[in-house]
Amino acid sequence: MPSRVLPFFVLLAALGLFAGSCDDEKTKGAPLDTGAEVDQTDETSPPGDVDETSQPGDVEEVSADPCSPNPCASPHQSVCTAVGEVFQCACDAGFLFEGGLCVPGATCDGMLCPDDGACVLRAGAAQCECDTGYHLDGELCCALHASASAGSCLCDLGYSEVSGACEADPGNPCLAEPCAAEPDHRNTCVVDATSQGYHCDCNTGYHDNQGSCTLEVVSACATGLVCRAGYCVAPGSTNEQCLADFDCHTLNPDAPTLCNAAAAGGICMSCGQDLDCPGSAVCNEFSTCATPCSSNSDCPYGTCYTTQGLCGQRFCNSDADCFSGTVCIDENGDGSGLCMRVPCVETQCSPYLPNGTCEAGATCLGGACVTSCTPNPCSELNKGQCVVGSSGVLCLCDTGFELDTSGNCVRSAGSCPTGFTCEAGVCVDRGDVGFNCALDGDCGSGLTCSSVLPSGTCSGCGVCPTGQTCLAGYCLRPCVDASDCAGDMVCRNHYCGRKDCASGADCGTGATCVLNSQGAGTCNRLPCL
Repeated sequence: MPSRVLPFFVLLAALGLFAGSCDDEKTKGAPLDTGAEVDQTDETSPPGDVDETSQPGDVEEVSADPCSPNPCASPHQSVCTAVGEVFQCACDAGFLFEGGLCVPGATCDGMLCPDDGACVLRAGAAQCECDTGYHLDGELCCALHASASAGSCLCDLGYSEVSGACEADPGNPCLAEPCAAEPDHRNTCVVDATSQGYHCDCNTGYHDNQGSCTLEVVSACATGLVCRAGYCVAPGSTNEQCLADFDCHTLNPDAPTLCNAAAAGGICMSCGQDLDCPGSAVCNEFSTCATPCSSNSDCPYGTCYTTQGLCGQRFCNSDADCFSGTVCIDENGDGSGLCMRVPCVETQCSPYLPNGTCEAGATCLGGACVTSCTPNPCSELNKGQCVVGSSGVLCLCDTGFELDTSGNCVRSAGSCPTGFTCEAGVCVDRGDVGFNCALDGDCGSGLTCSSVLPSGTCSGCGVCPTGQTCLAGYCLRPCVDASDCAGDMVCRNHYCGRKDCASGADCGTGATCVLNSQGAGTCNRLPCL
């Protein structure tokens, strides 16, 4: 699982209250938005063009008031949503976007739900959901600390009914919260008949694993779901769903948004404007991408908080309160869990697992299973030669490059170009205006030279070379623009720094493009013999 997932659970709960007053109880404590759909067949917001061929992600450049007059004229597709200076068209209520058209969907007509529950449309089907503060137990919606028994909801052991709610008895040992300090998500107090009168159980969503409460990670997802990015999701996806950060950047490739893939539907967070969000989502007051809504049916993975007009995550007490393959996970056992995706062991080749498994005869390259070199599937930096061998399709290093210990193709060591000398295994231009070092002796007493970047970098700051400043342990050269820096260096935040590259063509004569530890290309000095 991604390392940042569990802190997001706490963040979602902590920031769950919308600012301002609420018209009804259901708008209080609204958690941060998921707003994301997983099943393509349940998409109700096909954005963009006004003809019947519009697809998710298509947008039209329009005037400053994109929805006036309403440009959405396709049959049953008249709901217009403004996203910055563009508009997106959504299907009318009761219709789903399938095959480029808005077609009749499921209906709640004739659907009978228990008291304290209501019918909603999710994932193309009608289902009953309990109101906030209730959980589904069999065919009944029961309040917190109550369970279904013989056709009615009865308070659990240690609780008694008071004004329709189950309140803890005065002698209930759980009133003192004896499990609150227990480690490993074992904070749920359960009254029992033991001499102690209670025991501490794993919180909702966690399972006892040899004495420790851990999230269950399934080896196979439920029918109709596939494992992607470590979570069980529907095979199709829409613009509002995210499984990785790049899913959040469909409208703005440079958006700062990050994906919380654990949340039901996926949540794009840290947005600064609407265009930082995917699909029809907008950036809410919590810097989180949220989908506009008018009812719960507009929120396949959450609840519509009508005061704000935005989808938010759904609170839950048990898995029965969740939907579309999600489960209830309660981090601290306070009875206010959130519907989250089911963690799984991912093995199948996909963009989220570019080295996954394929059927016999196919090779996983770039997240897709391929069987031939047409079209060329080899897109890695300096690794564009495609051959079909006995084990399938292979990508080989380009001419003049060789594999390093990390599996990246790097320039083979050779002679240096004119104007460069070979020092410490790299090609150096000592006459460059931005030259810093090639050897430790170029830096001064107590400093060492890292000769990888085109200028070289002195580190271990004591007294830096003339004209350089010590920052974070490195001697850096101040600059106004790139002309103050060495070739194949750029001016970053007033100091000379690395130059990004996508291929060797982005670097000059004495440099080559090399992948760094984050998978991005950087111009480095040429290796030499």
